[in-house]
Amino acid sequence: MDLSAAGAPVLAQVQGVMEVKRLRGAVRGLALQLPTSLNTPDAVAGLRSLSFVEDVEREGIVTVQIANVAAAGVPTTAPIGLLRTGLARLEGNDLKVQPTVTNATSVSIAIVDTGVDSKHPDILLAGGKDFTPDNDYGLDGNGHGTHVAGIIGALNNGAGVVGAVPGAPIWSLKVLSASGQGTTTGVIDALNWVADNGRARNIRVVNLSLSGPRSKMICDAMREVVAQGITVIAAAGNNGMEISSGSPSDCSSALVVTAMADYDGKPGGKAQPPKSPGAPTTPDDTAASFSNYAMSRNAHVVAAPGVHVLSTVPAARCGPLKCTQAGPYAYLSGTSMAAPLVSGMAALCYNSGACAAKRSSSAGALYTSIYNAARADRGAGFVGDPSTPLARKFYGYLATNTF
Repeated sequence: MDLSAAGAPVLAQVQGVMEVKRLRGAVRGLALQLPTSLNTPDAVAGLRSLSFVEDVEREGIVTVQIANVAAAGVPTTAPIGLLRTGLARLEGNDLKVQPTVTNATSVSIAIVDTGVDSKHPDILLAGGKDFTPDNDYGLDGNGHGTHVAGIIGALNNGAGVVGAVPGAPIWSLKVLSASGQGTTTGVIDALNWVADNGRARNIRVVNLSLSGPRSKMICDAMREVVAQGITVIAAAGNNGMEISSGSPSDCSSALVVTAMADYDGKPGGKAQPPKSPGAPTTPDDTAASFSNYAMSRNAHVVAAPGVHVLSTVPAARCGPLKCTQAGPYAYLSGTSMAAPLVSGMAALCYNSGACAAKRSSSAGALYTSIYNAARADRGAGFVGDPSTPLARKFYGYLATNTF
């Protein structure tokens, strides 16, 4: 809605309509609560007929994308996903990971999620903003946002885990509660903030490991973010459905990430799933059964390991998330865990200079790099990728880091 001077007063004259939130920024609008006495379809039609209203959509519930929580396994220092995607490598018995970065040597990554635990010793939290009533972006009462943050930027400090870009500056944009739920309005509010403030804070990558009903306004807000030269990475979703069934995975300006299983950091499908209680049963090197997918080959869909991923969690959540013996680290599964690996690659692309678009997304450059690497080594993929496709289910090429 266009918030002209006349707009809000006109709406206020509709008996029983209550303004819940006002969106300011690139995408402007009002979140309204309609009285139960109104017929909803008639009310929506009436709102759409107003000259200052561009569109009306129902408020949606947005949730984290966790498919599985597994009991503590044997703690490791290098998540298998880093090895599988080329973000780390083994040289004999030595593990080689990406060099540790600093604020001066790396772009920042914004995580739109449940918050990021400011007390976790493995995460560099550069700043943030809370769009929930908690008013504390450094408080993660769920654990999901902190897990995502660790996959991207956990420090290479000899303890716990190491991230795709160790020490990467993380911005926590909190839109989901401790229950893992939020609203489309909250997501739009956060994207508006990034569009207005992100580049000034050196934010060049936004990670959206969440999903909700289709929302044109989320896609509109995302386009405004991309227009600032910021790349948006979005989880495909965990419903085993086509990506166009929800947002933000249906937004054309996002690079969407599906999930596959890898248990040994190598292609070939020879590893066995972990045997710990609650562990996934998806075969090695296959598309995850929970993962959403595209119906046909799509240049904004890629895949990454998202099954049984070890990362950081708040110490206060160790009970329900079943932390390892190493401390506040736990195994989770979901497209939420796959997306941050690609967000890390996007940050490395910017750090290397290969991604440099000033007024558009660098998702195209990132996809081209992933495509070329996959075509050069077709044996490095998985069951469900374009080389070994599944009928009417396109999971994309496996993301491989080349930066």
